[in-house]
Amino acid sequence: MAVIASTVFRSAKTALKPTKTTLTSSDTISYVPGATIVFYNITGSNVSLTIDGDGATTITPAGVGQPISLTSGITLTVEANQFLALKVDNIAAYMKGTIAVTGGTGVVACYLN
Repeated sequence: MAVIASTVFRSAKTALKPTKTTLTSSDTISYVPGATIVFYNITGSNVSLTIDGDGATTITPAGVGQPISLTSGITLTVEANQFLALKVDNIAAYMKGTIAVTGGTGVVACYLN
């Protein structure tokens, strides 16, 4: 299990080399508001990974009427030999508590904040 390290990017005055983490079957990440995580799939096959905070339970968005469970996390597919960038604020409801990133074996992640 690896911890996906973040690289301070916003205050960089020049180009910088972000910290890379090669994912295993189960990794962890901390929620940093305003950050972006970039996944690069070098495996040659599509990889579906799940981001799941253990503090994410349910939400009731306006106009839906019924609670929606977040307990299974959100699954993202990173296509073979492609990048996928994600603004973590867009999935903030899933990023509560201890956050696990599972199923991403072989995908490289860079977490920029």
